[in-house]
This record gives sequence, C-alpha cells and structure tokens, in this order.
Amino acid sequence: MSSLLLQSSAFFTLIVAVLFFDEKISHMKMFGIAIAFIGFSMVLFFRDETTSFIGLIFVLLAAVFWTICNVIVKKYKPKDIIGFIVWSSLFVPVPVILFSMGQDFCINGAINVDSALQFPSAKAWMSILFQSYITTLLGYGIWTWAITKHGLSNVVPFALLVPVAGLFFGWLLYGEVLSLISIVGSFFILLGLALLFFPSISWLGKRERTKNKKNTEVKV
Repeated sequence: MSSLLLQSSAFFTLIVAVLFFDEKISHMKMFGIAIAFIGFSMVLFFRDETTSFIGLIFVLLAAVFWTICNVIVKKYKPKDIIGFIVWSSLFVPVPVILFSMGQDFCINGAINVDSALQFPSAKAWMSILFQSYITTLLGYGIWTWAITKHGLSNVVPFALLVPVAGLFFGWLLYGEVLSLISIVGSFFILLGLALLFFPSISWLGKRERTKNKKNTEVKV
C-alpha cells in the first residue's frame, strides 16, 4: 500500500505547478486528472491491507518530499542530470541508517552492529546494482530530464502508471488475483492519462479546440 500511496505525489505536484509555476491546465486535462484520481483512489483504498497511522504519516511525508524534489528540478533545471542524481542520492543512506539503528534500539534495547554490517549476498548485490543503475540513474535520469524539458504538469501524471504496472506484473509474474475494483480502477487511471495526453479522442477535447480556434479568429 505504501508504494501506491507514494504516488499521491503526482497530485501534490500538479497543485504546486499551478499555484507556484503558473503552469496552465486546460479543462480537458483537469477532466483527465479527475478520472485518474478516481481510479487511483479505487486501487488505493479498496484493498485488503491495513497500515499503521505512523506508517501512513511517513509515506505521506515521502510523497511530500518527492514533490519538493520535483519542484527543485523544475526551478533549477540541472544540466548535469547524472551528477544531480548521484549527489542527491547521498541524502538517502544517512537517514536510513539512523532509522535502522533507532528501530534496532527500540526493539532490542541495543544496536547490533554485527547484523547491521553484514556483507551483502550475491542476490543482494544484484538488487543493489538494479536499484542503482536501472531504477536510479536510468529511471530518475529520464524523469529529471523530462521535467526540465516538458514541465511538471506534463510529466508527473505518468507516476500514476506505477500502481497499474504493479498490479499487472503481480498478476503476470506471481499469479496474484486481481479484484474487479482494482481492474476498474486501473482502467480509470489509463483512461485519465489518455484524456490528458491524447485529448483528440474525446468530445470535450474537440469542443475545447473549437472554442480556442474561435477565440483566435475573433482576436485576428
């Protein structure tokens, strides 16, 4: 559930884009965002999972900080994207180590240094390499580049594909059973994104383009 809730950053970022960066969101895009939000809510809240209140707060904080990171990228537009990703990644290990040590102390009454400093297994190294090069450098590199080139409102909604992809690959690779509401919610997310980026497929998009054309002709 935490991985799904983290994607609420997309909606936080859209609000910031409109309020602080004066990015324009057309009626068509607003309609698409509303549809995607309905689908996201269906996938998120109608699940047979429970989470603690503290856990919920931490995940929402993570979504807020992801929004802040998106804002930093938008504002400063780093030219050396790989360098930006590498240096920003230094903010991850320190708090994670501190939280891990704090949790160990709260549970066991002491910090077990030996278990904390275990040498990773081959499987763990594979995971580290994948997270480092594929997820972080490639994935976030493309994400950062896209924001600098196309703006927040045109990029961040794609984060909503994460829950859809998670449900699909969970079904494909692990045989997880998808509930009807998860399937319908995923459809709504995809429909919302389609309305966002392919407005010509809807009557509302055609109506808006006709209105804009008439306004242009009147000005001329």
